[in-house]
Amino acid sequence: MVSAGIVMQFRSVFVTAGRHRTTQTDLHIEGPVVNPHLFRYLLNPKTFCSKKDIFIIAYVHSTPDHFEKRDAIRQTWGKMKYYLNKRAEVVFIMGQVANTGVMTSVRNESGIHGDIVQEDFVDSYRNLTYKAIAGLKWVSTFCRQAVYVLKTDGDIFVNVYALVKYMQSTAELRYARTKLIQCIVWQNMKVIRNNSSKWYVSKEEFSPNVYPPYCSGSAYLMSSGVTGRLYRTSLTTQFFWVDDYYITGLLVHKLNITHRPYNRAYVFDNSRVLEELNNTKHHSYVFFHVNVPMMFKLWNVVISRESKDVRAKHYKRLDRY
Repeated sequence: MVSAGIVMQFRSVFVTAGRHRTTQTDLHIEGPVVNPHLFRYLLNPKTFCSKKDIFIIAYVHSTPDHFEKRDAIRQTWGKMKYYLNKRAEVVFIMGQVANTGVMTSVRNESGIHGDIVQEDFVDSYRNLTYKAIAGLKWVSTFCRQAVYVLKTDGDIFVNVYALVKYMQSTAELRYARTKLIQCIVWQNMKVIRNNSSKWYVSKEEFSPNVYPPYCSGSAYLMSSGVTGRLYRTSLTTQFFWVDDYYITGLLVHKLNITHRPYNRAYVFDNSRVLEELNNTKHHSYVFFHVNVPMMFKLWNVVISRESKDVRAKHYKRLDRY
C-alpha cells in the first residue's frame, strides 16, 4: 500500500497551493468528509462531452504505461462514435508514475487523442480505489448528460452493439433509467487472509470473512445519476483499497441500490471468446476479458456480423415490394 506519508504529502501540496477544498456545501453531502479525494488534475479533457448527446460514456481504468491497450481500444470498440444511432464515447482514467519518460509520453498521447483523465495520485494496485473515485468524479462533473455510464478495465473488449440492443430491448424496459447498476454480481466472496497474496486483507482493514454482494470490476453499467451519488457518498466513507468492493459493494449498499445481475453477458476465458462470439445462440455476450491481439480479432467478427445483419435487413425490406 502507498504509505500514508505519500498521501499526506500530496494533500499538503494542495493546502499550501491554496487549492479549493471539497466542502459539504459544494456537493450537498451529508456527514463529515473522511475521504476528501484532494487530488488535482494533470490532464483533464473537460470539454470532451460538451454539446454531445451521449447514450453511453465509458471510462476505462488504465495505467500510464499501457499505451498498447489504449490504442487497441481506440482502434476497435472505442473507434466508432455511433452504434445503432446511439452515441458512445470512451475516456481513460489513470494516476501518475515516477517515470518521467512515461509521463511525457502520456501527455503527448493526450495531446493527440484528448481522451485521458489523469490525477496526481500514485498509480498503484493499492490505489485503485482512488482511480475508481476519479472516474466517478470526472463523469459526474463533466459528462452529466450521458444516459448511462460504463466502467471497464483496459483488458476488456466491449461488444457495444450487443450492449445497446440489450439496453433498448430489456434493461430500460425492466429497470428504467434510474438507480441502475448492472454487472456480474459476486456473492459470498471470501476475504483473502493469506498474507503472501496481493489480495491479502487483514482483520484490522476488514473484519468480516465474507464480503457482502458486489460487482466484478471488469465491467459494470450504471445510470448516470448513480455515478454522482456514488462519488458524493465516497467523500463520507472511509477509504478501503479493494476498489471493486468499495465502489460497488460498500457505497452501493449505503445508497440502498439493488444490483441487477448481468452474469450471462461476460466471457473471461481468452481461449474460448471467438467460439462463444461466433455461437449464434450467444450473440448477447457483451464483455470479453482478452489480450490485445484477441481484441482486434473480436472487433473484426463483430463488424462482419453487424454488416451481414444490416444487409439481411435491407434485402428483407426489398422483398416486401
